Amino acid sequence: MNRLILSLLFAFLLNYSASSQTNLDSAYRNEVCKCIDSTIILGPNNDIIADCFELAVYKFEKEFTEEVLRLYGDTTEENAARLGTELAGRAAINLVGECDAYFYLMDSIRYTEFRNLDEDSLKNQLSKLNSPDRKETEGILSQKALLYFQLKSYDSTLVYSDAALNMNGNNTLCLFLKAWAKELKGDYDEAITLYNQVADMTKQQNYYIFSEIAKKKKSR
Repeated sequence: MNRLILSLLFAFLLNYSASSQTNLDSAYRNEVCKCIDSTIILGPNNDIIADCFELAVYKFEKEFTEEVLRLYGDTTEENAARLGTELAGRAAINLVGECDAYFYLMDSIRYTEFRNLDEDSLKNQLSKLNSPDRKETEGILSQKALLYFQLKSYDSTLVYSDAALNMNGNNTLCLFLKAWAKELKGDYDEAITLYNQVADMTKQQNYYIFSEIAKKKKSR
């Protein structure tokens, strides 16, 4: 299986399909989980996920090719890429509930971009936005919601997210920030609802991963 197919496979976060699952799905997910579980000691990073998804494809290449032939009647690169995207997309979501190592990894990775933020710089940006001559437009309110989230002030995140959403209920950034803040405050039911709403509105199925993370936390 060439690199083109594999590169398309890892586009699963934006190309999830809800078509029916097969025995290959279960075996594939089990292999990905075992791989992540054996390597996660190295610390959370995106490379572990990509490597494990790729290795699982190679392990089941024969079964994968047979499934492409069964579903589509031939084994062209286009059809292999189609099945690969669907297979990985289903796994990316279902593994959250099935595989503790994957759940831990996905829950950790999403905070990576917040780890090295300069708190003083964030506060300075907030101070400028809070200037009396600044009109509180939807955009300004959204920026404040994001900055407060980055500062871990989740109550303020909710205040400004709601204010922006009162102006525009389709503000997906603020819906997402509100969902995440609700999750971090332990309000998992509302977080799940909001994550799913963002996924439906944006057609970006990766938000269902966030929803599954909240479900997993709720069940613990």
